[in-house]
Amino acid sequence: MYSLRVPAGGLVAAAFRRYVSRTGTPLMHVYLLVSVKCRRPDGAWRASHASVFFENTDAWLAL
Repeated sequence: MYSLRVPAGGLVAAAFRRYVSRTGTPLMHVYLLVSVKCRRPDGAWRASHASVFFENTDAWLAL
């Protein structure tokens, strides 16, 4: 198995705003669903290595 890092773009994410907790009490929070697929320079969609997401935890929290 090998690892190759290439520039990628086209990250896809969706945010869902919620206003109550599971127990029904008021609690505003946001779910962020992020696809691990990225578009490579050749236009193909491929899975991104998960370590890239964990290396940038602070950036994700800023969203």
